[in-house]
Amino acid sequence: MATRKHRRHDIGFIATGGDLQAEIRSGEDLVALAGLEISRWVTWACPVDVPHVDRTTLNLLDADGDGFINATDVVEVLHHVKEAVARPELLKDNPGSLTLADLNPETELGEKHLESAARILKLLGKERTDALSVAELDDLTASFHQEPCNGDGIITESSTDDPDLQRWISFLITQYGATQDSSGLPGISLDQVRSHAATVRAWHEWQDGCDFLHCLPRDKEMVLLLWHNVREKLEDFFLRCQVAQYDDRGAALMNSPEHDLVQLGSGSLSEAAEQLAHLPLSRVDAAAILSLESGLNPAWKSRIRQFREHIVVPLLGERQELTLAQWEELKERMFFWENWWRDRPESADGMDPVLLAEWENGGVEAALAGLIDRDLARKPEADALQMMTALLRYSRDLYHVARNFVSFGALYGARKEPTFCAGTLFVDGRRFDLCLPVSHVKAHAERSQEGNLFLLYCACSKPGVKENRAVVAVVTDGVCGNLHVGLNGVFVAADGEEWQATVTQTVGTPVRLRDAFFAPYLRSARLFYGYLQQPAGGRPGKQKERAEGNGQAREGKSGIREPGGATIFAAATGLKMVASRLGGRVAAVGLSLGAISTGVFGEVKFWDRLSPWQLALLAVAPFILISLTSFLMAWLKVNSQSLAPVLEASGWDINPAMKLKPPKRHLTQKARMPRHSAFRHKQGQQRQPALQPD
Repeated sequence: MATRKHRRHDIGFIATGGDLQAEIRSGEDLVALAGLEISRWVTWACPVDVPHVDRTTLNLLDADGDGFINATDVVEVLHHVKEAVARPELLKDNPGSLTLADLNPETELGEKHLESAARILKLLGKERTDALSVAELDDLTASFHQEPCNGDGIITESSTDDPDLQRWISFLITQYGATQDSSGLPGISLDQVRSHAATVRAWHEWQDGCDFLHCLPRDKEMVLLLWHNVREKLEDFFLRCQVAQYDDRGAALMNSPEHDLVQLGSGSLSEAAEQLAHLPLSRVDAAAILSLESGLNPAWKSRIRQFREHIVVPLLGERQELTLAQWEELKERMFFWENWWRDRPESADGMDPVLLAEWENGGVEAALAGLIDRDLARKPEADALQMMTALLRYSRDLYHVARNFVSFGALYGARKEPTFCAGTLFVDGRRFDLCLPVSHVKAHAERSQEGNLFLLYCACSKPGVKENRAVVAVVTDGVCGNLHVGLNGVFVAADGEEWQATVTQTVGTPVRLRDAFFAPYLRSARLFYGYLQQPAGGRPGKQKERAEGNGQAREGKSGIREPGGATIFAAATGLKMVASRLGGRVAAVGLSLGAISTGVFGEVKFWDRLSPWQLALLAVAPFILISLTSFLMAWLKVNSQSLAPVLEASGWDINPAMKLKPPKRHLTQKARMPRHSAFRHKQGQQRQPALQPD
């Protein structure tokens, strides 16, 4: 079916945030974004864990499952929705419900959605004119996945009542690992069934390659290890016998020399097991017959008896001795058996041969494949649910996502909360709505300071929760002087949970220009106040150590420790040092004033020529210069404030500068008096109406 041709719709742009951003006001604006160049989008990628948007919708947008929503993912979804929905205006402020009339019958994709919607309405027992909602499909999907046959091609033990098939399903899960069913239960797929069937066939073909396999014990690894253990010693014995056949003197020479036996007998044989094992296996003679019961080297007697029981008797029959010809026959058979065992299918290692034979003879593969076919028969229903659930979620959430992805209309527009806001921070009598999650505070602060914003980094904790969280709040209005490290507040997350918040770091510059005008003097006042508060004797720890040392010295001389001696001495020493330090400061100030008065009033004639207003101007000129310099620097920083570095530090990929010119009062609000409330300045006075309405 031919694809419907949409009429052209021109997208409007608005100059905001230091760039031209697409203005999304209608459903037609939304679907037209599919033809807009990505270079004109505000965001190119964002994390999938964005607040204020349904997580299931975000996972659907993340097509490749990498944890990020890319611009190409959103474009693909826009094309999908554009072809599936009959009218674009349905995509704005949609509560997440559609009817058959809302789907587009003129496109192939729309026809698929119509078939899916009709199938779902039949499952729900509803009329064709009824609407489908996200809540209904979520409930239907949850109940559908709990059914034994749910169309995913995975079967579990609950898919059949046959105990034998249940046992085989459990065996395949143990052998090959579980594949999760839609219901959440462990199961198996058709690939696992076919893989095991191929293993069984390979095992049977391998078994057919050895006609005497049934003769050997079941533990083939033990047989192979025993053969490698005794083969070299047996080969050595029969070679010695062949030398004795070649030369009559060989029999005496191939047996153990007399001095070796004498040396061996002179010590403890229990400690000479290794030397005994180096002697011939049995007495060497030209007959070349090895007795398997008697006359054996004591160090090899036990292994030769096992060799007879597990190898000789199964392959050559019951016998008490082994001739040279029988040895050659045995070597040929074992050589063939070694090569055959080396070619065994590794996938069958550890499997019970009885189970392998039962699989082949019991028709288990066909029975399991039949269960999977019965499950796949409901795949059209499962696909219909998945397709319509995705379309309903897109129709409900895509408009909001686009206003926080293609453009930031929710941030620069009316009082609406952007999707990236992690919650609200309440501290210092204010609420900060522009809060973002932070994973690494140090790295985030280093990257975010390029935005010239005033930021509050807070550590959030909650009783009973081991893992703390960190957030950063952007201050867009108000005085920043009261915002300092150690300030406590409350953080209300997007999901409504409350966390105890403590300011751990502040970064940035004053928000308002009038604050920047007085910033140098406030900074100097804080430094001077801190300087005066510093103890005269240095750090408090040093004073305490010095006082305790003097108190201990006095105790050592008198032998009696005076009550509170260290404390009294520390207080006296502190007073003396404070007086000395204060006197030094007064002297320094006097010298400075003297030097200034000498330099300024030295030229009396010059000052006589100045009028009073000129003297007043010269007096305030330094302060004006300092204030104007601070004001100019703050003006440059305030006008270059950008939210892009803060978002990029949080995992977003931002295209333009995203300037954030204060004041944005809807993002930072002060506490307000309730409407029609009354107050009084002092206790006992009559209440007056509040002057500040809500």
